[in-house]
Amino acid sequence: MTNKFLSTSAFICVFFLFVPVAGHACDTAKSNTLEQEKSELADLNREGIHATLYNFRTRRCVPFREAHTELEVSAFLPSDETSQGMYQVYRGRGESRVEALKHALAFMIDTQQS
Repeated sequence: MTNKFLSTSAFICVFFLFVPVAGHACDTAKSNTLEQEKSELADLNREGIHATLYNFRTRRCVPFREAHTELEVSAFLPSDETSQGMYQVYRGRGESRVEALKHALAFMIDTQQS
């Protein structure tokens, strides 16, 4: 039961804190619907230079265009096994750090929907 609670807490954290936000500010208090979050993720793919990500290790927002220059891209994922594991799966498939991060985010959003 505790494991399921921790997993659910991590997904809630991802849903509200980590999903990239199109625009110049990282608004971690903003509560959106899943469709709005998906739309923002699509915007990120089109206009990545204006997006920001929340870095869980430094606890600050970083412009997406700078995220790939951070020491570890995985710092932009919560430290739970699912988030980090999915990131490693995509990296193992030969994807770049940024692409693996985008796919891990999309996976987390899809998981939240179901």
